[in-house]
Amino acid sequence: MVQDMNKETWARFVAHEPVDLGNLAPDIADSWYKCAQSNINPYQAKATLVVDYRELAKEQKQDILQEFAAAFQTVKAWLDPSDDPLLVLADAQGRILKRTGSLKVQRQADEIGFGEGSVWTNRQVGTNAIGLALIHRKVSAVSRYQHYVTLSQKWTCFADVITDETGQCRGIIDLSFHNTFPVEKGKQLISMIAQKMSVALMQERVLAQQAILQYTLDNAHSPTVICDLQQRVCHKPGHLAALEGIQVGKVLPTESNHINLSRPQPIYQGEQQIGWQYSVTQSVARPQKFYYSGIATQSPVYQDFLAKVQLAAASDVPIHLFGETGSGKEVIAKSLHNNSPFKAGPLVTVNCGALNDDLLQSELFGYAPGAFTGASSKGYIGKIHQAQGGTLFLDEVNSMSAKMQSALLRVLEDNMVTPIGSDKKEKIHFRLVTASNQDLRELVQAGDFRMDLFYRIYVCGLVVPPLRAHLEDLLPLLDNFCQQRQWQISWVDQLLQVAKTYHWPGNVREFNNFLQRLYLYFRETKPTLAQLQEALNMGRFAGPSNPTPASVPEPVGAAVSGAQVSQRLSEMDRIVMALDQNDYHLQQTALELGMSRSTLYRRMKQYHLKVKR
Repeated sequence: MVQDMNKETWARFVAHEPVDLGNLAPDIADSWYKCAQSNINPYQAKATLVVDYRELAKEQKQDILQEFAAAFQTVKAWLDPSDDPLLVLADAQGRILKRTGSLKVQRQADEIGFGEGSVWTNRQVGTNAIGLALIHRKVSAVSRYQHYVTLSQKWTCFADVITDETGQCRGIIDLSFHNTFPVEKGKQLISMIAQKMSVALMQERVLAQQAILQYTLDNAHSPTVICDLQQRVCHKPGHLAALEGIQVGKVLPTESNHINLSRPQPIYQGEQQIGWQYSVTQSVARPQKFYYSGIATQSPVYQDFLAKVQLAAASDVPIHLFGETGSGKEVIAKSLHNNSPFKAGPLVTVNCGALNDDLLQSELFGYAPGAFTGASSKGYIGKIHQAQGGTLFLDEVNSMSAKMQSALLRVLEDNMVTPIGSDKKEKIHFRLVTASNQDLRELVQAGDFRMDLFYRIYVCGLVVPPLRAHLEDLLPLLDNFCQQRQWQISWVDQLLQVAKTYHWPGNVREFNNFLQRLYLYFRETKPTLAQLQEALNMGRFAGPSNPTPASVPEPVGAAVSGAQVSQRLSEMDRIVMALDQNDYHLQQTALELGMSRSTLYRRMKQYHLKVKR
């Protein structure tokens, strides 16, 4: 019988003092020695390694999750409610896929990072039940101070292996208590649960295999590739018979020099998935690699848009990007440059909306030494000349005055630029990319934009999809935000539940602002649904153009209300946050704050905030 180690014995061991570990189970004692040899910090207070959310979401689609809810019902039937158990499911790498239990025990688990996405191996969090079960492939029990690291020493944990029909580990099921619990009872219960889940998985696998084989017989002349759940090929179309790489009975290769596979489509029998189906075409050559600095999109809409970007980038024609505020036009401009014939040259960006006419003229065309009062004695090489052999990106080109539109038109017609105060014309050659958040065609019709300039810059128009058109990318955006800050959250589903009800007029920038607010005020705590909604509402504009989603009730006893969070943000805080999120684009910052640009200037002067160049 496994016996608890007292705190003094554990303290002597981690202090490298002589101590007898004879009353420890051999696997636990061995694990302690390995932890010490690996220099694992015994005083770690919280798990730090969290997996990529896209990987976790992919894992959560596995059939093993279907048995998890039934397992918790078994636990509740065997235990008294006062035992307050936490049931945890981990994959074969020790990554926690799912957990369930009372709100109280889940909050206690949050305190040590024991939640979805955490990696719970001995190497990451010291001796623990999940880690031992992974190593020894059998039931394990670790109670209180038998844990090597302090973060788990208030817990008693039991774990066992879930296997498939081949005996391979499919995952680990863990039962944890925020206190002591009878060891033999815990081991008996977790072993029974693991066995039930293993048997259920085997039965489902056999039924699915029978179903996919019948589906294959019924679709013997299908032009698609049909695979079982393990991606083993059950059928391939006749016109692929001579091609190497795809063989019936073998796992479908992820890449081939000869074929292009569509995204896999699940095959269902009723509500049960039984396999995968791929459309397939032969290819002559692989497409060139596309360099994209944004997140890896999961949206078919955005994937189609990026395909157009890739085609446009390969040319040298002027390209205009039309997209809503915050939709990522600058990221697309970078992609156009990095995949173009001009990629060896510089990418030079000018925000036309951030400068008045005089400053914009100097910035674009440059000036000769002493060209005007206050001019540098060395002169200035303008952005147009700086873009020589590369790409010039003019953002907010719609904000150009008639005077500046005329000046730009002359440059594009002549392929020559003359610095201010000089009579020397300079030959130029660059790729022009422009962007606006207003439709230039409407501005031309309204007389606010020159038609001749429009035809110079609008050779290829690309419409950047707004975020509401590719909500599938909310999770990758969240993942990227958390990865950059090494921020671990266990409430992804609740966050996405709130985010998907909103239409995001500020697009990706507004979503990042929303995440920034959550990071500021809920870095170490879990917000309620109402608090998530309040944090979202803080960045919204009132009015019919911004309808309010159905309100979410605030649970009794919430720690911090959204209104209290709002009150914490002073005007200076809001301005600093908006400036940072908008890369110090003053016009966009003023719009987001609901004030004029002149008012923003005054506020910045009042708070001694400087404009970054």
